[in-house]
Amino acid sequence: MEDIAPALLEQLQNLFAKNLGDRPRAAELLEKIQAGGAGYADAGDYAEEVGRALADAFATLTGEALPDGRMYWNIADRVIRPLLETDHYLVTDAAVQVQRSLNTAAGLGLNPQAAPLNTDRVDGLLNRLAATPQFADVAWLLQEPVITFSRSAVDETLQTNVDFQGKAGLHPKVVRRTASKCCAWCSNLAGSYTYPDVPKDVYRRHENCRCVVEYDPGSGRRQNVHTKAWTNTGGRGTIKTENAPNTGADARTVRILRGTGGTLGEEGSTVHKFLGTIDPADTEAMNALTDTFCRQYAGLSYESMLVVTQAGEVHFVTDHAPAGVDCTYLGDKLRGSYNIHTHPPETTQFSFSTDVDLPAFFADGSAVMEAVDYKYRYRFERPDGLTFEQWDTVRYQTWLERNALCAARGIGPDDYTENVQHIIVEETCRRLGIQSYRRWNYV
Repeated sequence: MEDIAPALLEQLQNLFAKNLGDRPRAAELLEKIQAGGAGYADAGDYAEEVGRALADAFATLTGEALPDGRMYWNIADRVIRPLLETDHYLVTDAAVQVQRSLNTAAGLGLNPQAAPLNTDRVDGLLNRLAATPQFADVAWLLQEPVITFSRSAVDETLQTNVDFQGKAGLHPKVVRRTASKCCAWCSNLAGSYTYPDVPKDVYRRHENCRCVVEYDPGSGRRQNVHTKAWTNTGGRGTIKTENAPNTGADARTVRILRGTGGTLGEEGSTVHKFLGTIDPADTEAMNALTDTFCRQYAGLSYESMLVVTQAGEVHFVTDHAPAGVDCTYLGDKLRGSYNIHTHPPETTQFSFSTDVDLPAFFADGSAVMEAVDYKYRYRFERPDGLTFEQWDTVRYQTWLERNALCAARGIGPDDYTENVQHIIVEETCRRLGIQSYRRWNYV
């Protein structure tokens, strides 16, 4: 039997992209979100546009294109699932940008959290499609339910961030507003809720539901989860600096500049150490320094970072956080630097993160970025004349094709998690014609 999945996926991917590109409202909303002036209502409207573009692409799919007129599981898994994943990625990325803007406006030094894909919901949809003998009888599942799936990614991102901030000692609020001609169930949920007293149903929506769920940072005060003492979030906590020279940067400005993206450490746990100087051109000395760093810190439960500036200053940085290192205090000293940071076992992607590590690397002007986890070490050297926008355009296309790329390289389910991020970065470099990246076994 002919394998129709690859051609069918490509056809629907092209339709989805065209449909989304033909929706001017989607472009307007995304521009507003990227400019930093949007809220969760805008993210919800953008999710509606993305969901409708995908549903319209699915509307072209008929039973005649399927064997026996049926959506078999292996076809649904290889065609419908990747498209839903793309929808989730686009919507969640927009929602995370909204949360980042809201955090900044509220003076919160917290990294926005992305909601993971609800694989149970996806599997449930695929099971219903595959269990019905005739696709025509269940084609409706790829219409309004897809739009609901898209909008739910925004709600889940909001919930993820509210829970995260609540556990960090904040008391954010969730506000649910009803749409016109709202049902009794939704009307009963309308209102304002303060963490932790937020019912789970507040984040849920049924088909055709257009209620708006929004975020409010609350009082802007944070409670230490251990001592229960209250502080104003504007102060960002006390940063411990040991023997660090004056860098001219505001140490209170909190930005995650390396890592897999996640929480900052406990208040007062940040350490900045100036370790002395070294000749960056002395390869033997540099190797001894970085090898010692790897032996000491690779495999620990928190991230650490070593920076060697162009002038040869050696700095050690850690926030004792599982998924991020903030080295903002170094300011322009990062330009032209060599730096290496760790990825703990629980958060490593076995390569550089494409939403934190690489954007920061392009932005801060580092010459060489390395990272190490308990299994691999990886290196990225700055390519001449390449902008982040050029990089990320190709990286996104590679991300869309990641499953096919893994399959082509013989990467099966058991090896997928360990290699998918590595393949995305490696293939992006190959397509751009640059030799900037490599990964090798650390152990």
